[in-house]
Amino acid sequence: MLYIILGLLILHWIADFICQPRWMANEKSKRWDILTIHCFTYAIIIQVSILIILILSNIPFIKFERSLAIMGITLFITHFIIDFVTSKMTAYYYQIGKTKAFWNTIGFDQILHIWILITAFQYLLVPILF
Repeated sequence: MLYIILGLLILHWIADFICQPRWMANEKSKRWDILTIHCFTYAIIIQVSILIILILSNIPFIKFERSLAIMGITLFITHFIIDFVTSKMTAYYYQIGKTKAFWNTIGFDQILHIWILITAFQYLLVPILF
């Protein structure tokens, strides 16, 4: 299970940081369409990555298709809600020079995202896999 959690953390880092260009990070606090694109990209990267891993593990798609779809929708909605709030907070803190509040908000944002990712995986996919 430790390797699964490590894998999920790496996927989260790729989907939330590597695949989010600077302009998107800057604009998602101002425009809901940019935030939507970011959250959709995040959810798709996680979903497709898990799908590839499960297929390569010879697990029949029919066993996990519904759970994977629910997981993707859950990640999209929760990521949108969290980033809708925290991106506005971090933009404000950055603008007024409150560096500690800025980084504390980013840290809290990441804890929420990772907690939801691991929890969704645990409740939606683990029962199918083990």
